[in-house]
Amino acid sequence: MDFVAFEALTGRRSKDLVKSLDFLGRTAEKQGRPRQAKYIDFSQRACAYQAFTSFKKNPDDTLYLEAKALELVALQLNQLALLTGKSPRPRAGDHNVEKIVHAGEILKKEMAEPPGAHELAHLVDLDYSRLIQGFREVFGSGPFEYLRAIRLQKARTLIAGHECNVTQAAASVGYSSLSHFSKAFKETFGINPKAFAKKGKGARRNFPDLLKEE
Repeated sequence: MDFVAFEALTGRRSKDLVKSLDFLGRTAEKQGRPRQAKYIDFSQRACAYQAFTSFKKNPDDTLYLEAKALELVALQLNQLALLTGKSPRPRAGDHNVEKIVHAGEILKKEMAEPPGAHELAHLVDLDYSRLIQGFREVFGSGPFEYLRAIRLQKARTLIAGHECNVTQAAASVGYSSLSHFSKAFKETFGINPKAFAKKGKGARRNFPDLLKEE
């Protein structure tokens, strides 16, 4: 992006961006690995997947792709501010972060038969509105979108590893409708689950994880 356009869109000086990136580069060298990669969150991965899927389906839809590119820039700038200390990182007690993270773990463990949003809020001792807001702050999406993502990620891993067939994978993560599962899988990964299964284990290298364990 041209520096003039960057400054006009973000209200930030390009010199400050260069300084921040240089700071992160020097920090990464001291740690022996890129520090930035550890903090790529769910919202950034989801945005990237949406852009990737759209490009595969309709590469001429430049307006949508440019919008997604700008969204990803905005998300990265927010992360950059956190990493460089210019934006305060939430403390353990702020916004009930521990409870939200615990709620996410419950959904991971119970994805086949997950609790409803109100029950989940009760399980982690939060009110419903606080749960919804907290999920968006911590994971970058609501509980339903997060659950959908972890279900599809788990199913994809099972299929790629030939641990079960497509129907079994869908059922194991909580999908009662194979057609709904296939539609969601293709929307997310840009490929039908049966076609993905034929690619075998090698397919995993071509489809990076939407959710990664930190």
